[in-house]
Amino acid sequence: MKEETPARRRYQQSVAFRQNQQLGLEKAWAVFKAAPRCGATKRSTGEPCRGYALKNGRCRHHGGRTPKGQEWHKIQWSPSKDANKLNRKSLDIARRERRRNKKQLTRTPEELAAYEAWKAAHRATSTTARARARQDRDAHESILRLCAEEFEND
Repeated sequence: MKEETPARRRYQQSVAFRQNQQLGLEKAWAVFKAAPRCGATKRSTGEPCRGYALKNGRCRHHGGRTPKGQEWHKIQWSPSKDANKLNRKSLDIARRERRRNKKQLTRTPEELAAYEAWKAAHRATSTTARARARQDRDAHESILRLCAEEFEND
C-alpha cells in the first residue's frame, strides 16, 4: 500500500477523486450488469436464475446438469477432453470403493446383517418415489387402524 502523505490525503478528499471513483464504479457496474446470466430454472419460483454465468453458461450454484429419473444417483462422466480430470475422478471412485470394501471386511456378521437391512430399506430412488411410498405406508396404516377399531366395536 502506498504511503499516506498530506498531498495524497488532500486528493482523496477532493471532488476530483470522488468523481474518478464514481466513474470507475459506474464502468465496473456496467460490465457487471452486461455479463451473461445463468438461466437455470429456480425450483421455488420457476423463474430463471439471475446469477452470473461461468464459462459453461451456468452460475456457480447450477454448475452442471443433474441426471433425471433412474440415473440421478449414478456417477456422471463429463464429456471433457481433459484426461487429468477423468483420471482424477476414476481414482476417487476407486479410492471410495477400496474404503467401502475395507470397512465391509471389518464388520461382524451382526453388523453386516444390520447394514444389509438398512441398505434394502434405503434404496436409491427419486424424491418423488420416496414421497409416494411414504403416502402409501401412511394410507395402509390408517386402513389397518380403521379395521382394528371396527373389530373392537363388533
